[in-house]
Amino acid sequence: MSLFTKRITAVVTAGALLTAGMAQPAVAREQAGNVIEVVGTSAGFTMRDSNSAGQVTFTVSSSHPQGGLFALWTLRPTATLDDALPYAKMGLSDTRSESIAGGRGLQQRVEVLGGAAVLPGQPVSFTAQLRPGTYYLVNYQDFREGGVPQAAARLHTLTITNRYSPAPPPLAHATAVFTLANGKAAYWMPTQLRRGQPLRMINATPQLSEAVFMPVRPGTTQEQMRQFFAAADKEEWDVDVPFTGGPVGLPALSPNHTTIIQTALQPGLYALVTWYPDFRTGRMLAAEGKFELVTIV
Repeated sequence: MSLFTKRITAVVTAGALLTAGMAQPAVAREQAGNVIEVVGTSAGFTMRDSNSAGQVTFTVSSSHPQGGLFALWTLRPTATLDDALPYAKMGLSDTRSESIAGGRGLQQRVEVLGGAAVLPGQPVSFTAQLRPGTYYLVNYQDFREGGVPQAAARLHTLTITNRYSPAPPPLAHATAVFTLANGKAAYWMPTQLRRGQPLRMINATPQLSEAVFMPVRPGTTQEQMRQFFAAADKEEWDVDVPFTGGPVGLPALSPNHTTIIQTALQPGLYALVTWYPDFRTGRMLAAEGKFELVTIV
């Protein structure tokens, strides 16, 4: 549910394709227990339809040229998929008011427990604590390509059984906390991460949000990022774009939820960003301060 403009999408996609052929380390392969493999293509994605309860790790990859934006949903009481899916589509709108209405509507109907924003050759894993019940893995890329009908046809239903798996979650070596108060947003986290290390994500804000890594030009400063997002918030798209590649990481997480993600990003300088708007003020969360420059070593 990102507010991508056509210009940014074109720039970051071109950069992402340059890295698609690079060798990447395995993601979450040390998790020998409760693991579900998700493999995306241009025709959809595959995964198994049932699993034991406990800490469940999803290893996600995609050969789709645009990658994928996978989110794990559970419906709130009385909500239905038919009711929720149109709001997810609306949340992807480049029209700010529609995006906010979609985000609010979706938040009232589903809880997003984690997810993976992936690009070709750049897999992501995420881990969530799942109790017995019914869950849905949805690829937001399908909304962009074929609207609600394609997303509905391609999503997968996951049944978590009464059997419990004692498999532990990946050991998170760092934590990123999403904060939002008094019109100021931020990620509280280290500014240096080791390549491939699991990262705990905590959404301590009152709304849906995301945390995706996007590579930036060497030497990019916090002030340059602030200037970019200030201009983007006003829809002034003639501003210099600092990004050199596409988004990899966590595309959605509900308030008061925690997940652990693991990427296979190359060492370098990245911006951890969100493209979500503030559902209360209408401004881009990144323009309110929700971004961080992070070096992966």
